[in-house]
Amino acid sequence: MDLGTRKRHNLLELHQAIGLGESYLTAKPPELQLELTAKCNLSCRSCGRTHWGERRKPSELDPLLLPFLPPFLRLARGLTLGGYGEPTLSPLLLEVLSLGHTYACTTTLITNGTRLDRAFAADLAAVGLDRLVLSIDAVSDQLMHFLRGVPAATIWQGLEHARHIGCGLEVQTVAWAENLSELAELVDRAGKLGVEKVQVLLPKIYAQSLRASSPFLHRDRAEEAFAAARERAAVHDLDLRLPPLEQGSELRCRQPFEVLVLRHDGMVHACCSALFDGDRRALVAGSLRTTPLAELWNAEPLQRYRTAFHGRGPWPDVCLGCAFRLHTLEAYCRFLDQEDH
Repeated sequence: MDLGTRKRHNLLELHQAIGLGESYLTAKPPELQLELTAKCNLSCRSCGRTHWGERRKPSELDPLLLPFLPPFLRLARGLTLGGYGEPTLSPLLLEVLSLGHTYACTTTLITNGTRLDRAFAADLAAVGLDRLVLSIDAVSDQLMHFLRGVPAATIWQGLEHARHIGCGLEVQTVAWAENLSELAELVDRAGKLGVEKVQVLLPKIYAQSLRASSPFLHRDRAEEAFAAARERAAVHDLDLRLPPLEQGSELRCRQPFEVLVLRHDGMVHACCSALFDGDRRALVAGSLRTTPLAELWNAEPLQRYRTAFHGRGPWPDVCLGCAFRLHTLEAYCRFLDQEDH
């Protein structure tokens, strides 16, 4: 049986198990995410590490953990590289992308774009990168420097080079009160550069000083900015994903059914959000250094979440106020009790 058929059978088995309300899954996760490094070369307003300080040592993923991944890569559809650090700083980047390509995974790189030059783009093309997601929050240098500590021109130049990779291009931007006025121009510029998708995210609030900048508190301005962005997206036939600004909806997060996240330190999580939410907010499966990945996939915290998802038990405490489950300002502010820890 070829890899494509195996992956399709695995996904079908997973969907059947979810439909039957099962919490212990024999199918493997269709998505894997790796945090290759805890190092970063920026200081972004939207990142918890900027406000909490260096919560982790700037260490790298141990290459000795990579041989544990192939049994899961054989059945996974996607392999995403991204996390608390900047993956292009990792010496393992090209090796891991090549590994994903070997096992027919759709490979995605999430980057701040600062290290993307023509030579790096050629390296990424050589290992068959399928999708590049670039984080950029502004068009003007002044605003980008305020939000991410780097001139906007640096990031947009990186996107210019990324066009030569020949992969799908996506832009992610965090919407603040301060950059709403540039959103439409950002979408227009991305469209002109061949970007297929722009995802607009609401900010997680890691410090009290940021709360007043949430678009939830500037709804009228945000709606106007979103409407203008939609017009620009239509011109370029660009897929624009905008968050709802109405609060109160409860969301159906399926991550503990669909993804395993390997941190740089060998810890395995059941949710990509846990990478950014601080150790006290993590849905932790365990350590790959001591426990096989197959056992971690059905670790007790994951089964407890799946049981709650099916309506047969309480949610894990770490998930109660998560913005992946509750679309409210309070959910996006749930990190404030960690501000001084």
